[in-house]
Amino acid sequence: MKIYHKRNFAEGIFMLGLGALNLLMGFIRQDITAKDGFLCAALFLFAGALLVRSLSREASRQDRIEAMDERNQLVKLNAESRALAVSQSVSFVLIVGCLIAYAVTGSRDFIGIFVGLGVAWGVSMLAEVAAFFYYDSKL
Repeated sequence: MKIYHKRNFAEGIFMLGLGALNLLMGFIRQDITAKDGFLCAALFLFAGALLVRSLSREASRQDRIEAMDERNQLVKLNAESRALAVSQSVSFVLIVGCLIAYAVTGSRDFIGIFVGLGVAWGVSMLAEVAAFFYYDSKL
């Protein structure tokens, strides 16, 4: 058997490993629920589909053509950009919420949450600025 699409193969193996690990941990803890079963079944099905497609010459060729399609790349770029903007906005709202909750309750627990969210928000803002300057210099 030859692997024609190594990335799909690696993703399939990773999903298969996650499903097996989830199932194994459920057996060890003896608390498998319907949610765990559904998650494992979905992981196994997606992993199987990826593995089969990675081992098929024609399916791998179709996957590569689909990945190189300009419209799909534009949609992915716009989706990633919007996801970053939404995550930055949600992080900022949560930061303000933590400040308000700390002011109202005086609980020190909100300070830790505030710091963690602040670091994540700051890193995302710096990454956006760095990416802007990097791609601006390339044009």
